[in-house]
Amino acid sequence: MHIFCHLTAAIAAAFAALACSSVGAQGYPSKPIRAILVEGAPGAVTDIVTRAAAPELAARLGQPIIIENRAGGNGLPGMEACVKSAPDGHTLCMISITTMSFHPHTFAKLHYNPEKDTKPVTQMYFLTEGIYVPASLPVNSMKELQALAKAREKSGALNFGIPGVGSNPDIFRQWLVQRWRTNVVGVPYKGFAPIVTAVLTGEVDFAKMGLGNAIAHIKSGKIRILAVTSATRLKLVPDAPTMEEAGVEGFNVKGWWGIVLPAGAPDAVASRLSAEYIRLFREPKFAEFLDSSYVETVASTPEQFAAFLKTDREYIGQLVKQYNVPKQ
Repeated sequence: MHIFCHLTAAIAAAFAALACSSVGAQGYPSKPIRAILVEGAPGAVTDIVTRAAAPELAARLGQPIIIENRAGGNGLPGMEACVKSAPDGHTLCMISITTMSFHPHTFAKLHYNPEKDTKPVTQMYFLTEGIYVPASLPVNSMKELQALAKAREKSGALNFGIPGVGSNPDIFRQWLVQRWRTNVVGVPYKGFAPIVTAVLTGEVDFAKMGLGNAIAHIKSGKIRILAVTSATRLKLVPDAPTMEEAGVEGFNVKGWWGIVLPAGAPDAVASRLSAEYIRLFREPKFAEFLDSSYVETVASTPEQFAAFLKTDREYIGQLVKQYNVPKQ
């Protein structure tokens, strides 16, 4: 289930930084730490994980961690608050693929630069996502869904719930349209909660989102899951094939979350925080908790996360250009 990176030398370097504690990290932390969930609504996966990790990390760091939810506004208000914070390591920014990889390409005017205004700490995890349909839709596989989409081309295209034009799920829709050579209409909603409701009621024919959003309805039989984005099948939904098994492999964009600091924060602080997160996320009990939260753990070093951010942002830029995603 987990995607635990083989960090070896990189982890050793991170722990060496923690042990040696260079001048930039002396006396850190000296006051409570703010963790700003840039897009985190209360009760969402990242909110749950961050709140579960906070007391564990606070005990090790010797200062409390205060969680601030900044949901709404496409993550822009939360992101702007983060980058304007003092670069002393006492403000953690919980960021995602949306604010770091999509926004630079989908907003005409962005009041922050993901690369220049932040210092990477660690990538936490990938969201385990699934493709869902209402139980009332007469399909049991992605191939049957494709056949239905082709059959309904003339009578009315299938609808696909999206959290906004140009979002990760919307680009997946366009990729699927190109692959299937048929039409699928994107229907925008204000977040994934209303998309779940739309699937439940049959207002949309299918959707792609984190497993945590839909698992209760999958268990009740009101929503059917056709595929999962994890590398292997999941114990919690063993009958759901992987995207590769379902015949829709090749879409290499997965929702992820990580932590950055405002630019200018000491390297030693970023290394210490990274080492603490790596240590916590690899502990058996916490790893089990993450597993039950439907995420694929990464827990990387600052250097690894910086390299990932650059690659991911460039790849998303290519997709945005390929599918002519309009700028906001």
